[in-house]
Amino acid sequence: MELSTEYKQQLIRDGLVQRMKSGIVEIEFTKKDGSTRVMRATLNEAFIPKNEREGGSGRTQNANLMSVYDVDADGWRSFNVSSLIDVRVPIHEPSMADQAE
Repeated sequence: MELSTEYKQQLIRDGLVQRMKSGIVEIEFTKKDGSTRVMRATLNEAFIPKNEREGGSGRTQNANLMSVYDVDADGWRSFNVSSLIDVRVPIHEPSMADQAE
């Protein structure tokens, strides 16, 4: 039995969410304009400023788009899961001191 493309993308998305909730992940993907971008991203509140924690960009998303917090740009960004080239984990996992802030 072959898995559908949608199911494969959901598995990738679920794995990324799990990893990003535990720390910072470096992702590389192709942007809409065809250029390549590397982003250090997270969904872990220890790395997201308090005033940014309320849930991303607020844009309507489809199943292929994923909103993440870009720790270098200090803001929410989105990318298409199907455009992923590489994922490097973990870049940083929070210490107890990080979580106390």
